[in-house]
Amino acid sequence: MRGTRLAGDFGEYYTALCLLNSGGWREPDILDSNGIDLAAYPTDENKPALGISVKTRNVANTENSSILLRKKDITYCFKEAMARNLEPCFSFVIIGNGSLDILVLTLDSLIEERQVVDAFDVRTGEFARETLSIPISKNARERWGKYDNIFHLLLKQ
Repeated sequence: MRGTRLAGDFGEYYTALCLLNSGGWREPDILDSNGIDLAAYPTDENKPALGISVKTRNVANTENSSILLRKKDITYCFKEAMARNLEPCFSFVIIGNGSLDILVLTLDSLIEERQVVDAFDVRTGEFARETLSIPISKNARERWGKYDNIFHLLLKQ
């Protein structure tokens, strides 16, 4: 099994486990659909269920300063989540030397945080740019706590 596949599978299961252990979510479904990897259902009926696309990077092996979401990543996540009546979300899982970081946030929060609201069509899910860069440097991950997130956890040795 390739390292990137191992990291990707780990990121999906880790996201599901973190949501489950947080107490606000029932056991998530692993979907591995085109656009979303997980469906998470809240214990509070007034909150939306989530369709989550998980992006994992093992920076312990290959240093990366960002994750590039392609136009199709954003559009597929939006369309697949909406087709299932789920809120489109992204989970970013970063495996580092002595750290494990996770951030789960809605697509709306991500678009707003990255200041690309004008590039996203909220009716169709179409994104007008080719890519959207998500900073994942150590300093950037330490600032993830300020995001309007669903779940955020930094684990360090």
